[in-house]
Amino acid sequence: IKANAPAFEYGALAIDDSESGDGNGILDPGETAMVSVVLTNVGHADASDIAAALISGSTDVTVGDSPLSVATLAAGAEVSLQYAATAKGSTPLGTSVTLTATATTGDHSTENEYEVIVGFVPEYCVSGATSSGWGDLTGFTFGPLENMTELGGTYDDFTDVPELVHEFVVGETYDVSVTLDDANNTSYTKGAKVFIDWNYNGEFTDDGETAFTVTPQNANWTAEGTITIPEDAPLGQKFVRVVVRETTNLDDIQPCGTFSWGGTEDYRIILVSSTRQVHFVVVDPNAEPIEGAEVSLTGYEAQTTDAQGLATFAEVEPAQGLIYAVTHNDFKMVKGTVNVNEIDVTVNVTLDPITGAPVNLSQGVQVYPNPFSSQLTLEGVSHVHQVEVINLLGQRMMLKQNNGSQTMSLPTNDLETGVYLVRLTDLQGTQTIVKVVKE
Repeated sequence: IKANAPAFEYGALAIDDSESGDGNGILDPGETAMVSVVLTNVGHADASDIAAALISGSTDVTVGDSPLSVATLAAGAEVSLQYAATAKGSTPLGTSVTLTATATTGDHSTENEYEVIVGFVPEYCVSGATSSGWGDLTGFTFGPLENMTELGGTYDDFTDVPELVHEFVVGETYDVSVTLDDANNTSYTKGAKVFIDWNYNGEFTDDGETAFTVTPQNANWTAEGTITIPEDAPLGQKFVRVVVRETTNLDDIQPCGTFSWGGTEDYRIILVSSTRQVHFVVVDPNAEPIEGAEVSLTGYEAQTTDAQGLATFAEVEPAQGLIYAVTHNDFKMVKGTVNVNEIDVTVNVTLDPITGAPVNLSQGVQVYPNPFSSQLTLEGVSHVHQVEVINLLGQRMMLKQNNGSQTMSLPTNDLETGVYLVRLTDLQGTQTIVKVVKE
């Protein structure tokens, strides 16, 4: 360890949307805001040529002006770093995005993660018991969320406890349980309700937001049931409130207000779709985005990258080993597989430019019969990755992937009579064209 060396430390993150947004200090969908973090040199030596980056962990938010270069930062000094962050207009309210700040110079570096919520965060009414001597709420489970608490709690806010924040799929049904106990070593009549703000409006009183009820009884027990996530619930974060109250009347248990004995707990959950988004970010070797690259994914319609090099498959069913290929006329093809599990996936692809003399892929390939009618056969194509059939208007009529087979058969009943071009592409992106005629 060097005693006389720089050391970095990041401070809090701040959002300023006063110039290009509504000035509420929140990064809203479709808005660009200035995100600032303070970097301090807490070491004992000056630092120079610092690369300070802010990286988004989600395609819902993009960060510009990164990395920033800090020429010098004296020991004990600090600098405010500002980046332009933009949230996609389609981002659900309450979406949590992780921004990672890094600072590096030579052998010295640091990293810090920040959570940014896209859209407003509701403020909820006060709820809780006034006496801790007879606290009654000691356990709550909801799907993967499991939390046991000590007796005597009056109000507990667990919304910012990372291990208690879980994803829930819309349309799915989850087990739920509430444990009703007593700190006075006896039993009293008590009941419970679980409220969920499905529409994210800061209230728990809309239709369907009383998600689970426990009829009062004089006992200490764990009540069990199920909660189904509404199909039409907006995606993103939601807040859950669990209220236990000593009473004989279930109607007395409400999401707001204080009461003598019982307890309230607040939680945060994330609603996600049953399908996932798969994002492809395509760049060249200099990390410059490539526009117009075609991305194919097994079982889904091909997508084309935009000016940011991004192509998105919006509704992908969870699966393992989905084959993808990324092609562009000026670059070598890249092929791979992607696993789609319980979260959205981002695949980063770097395309290398095509160099050297062109290769004639048609050498050794036989395409017959020509003219053809109901079927076209290709032999000697083990080195060909992709076959396309294109009409003379430039419209692609057929796309087939080849995983090393020597022979391919193309059904052509649906093709109209006329001249077509068969385009062959290998794994390096090299292409050649064979002309064929449909009778």
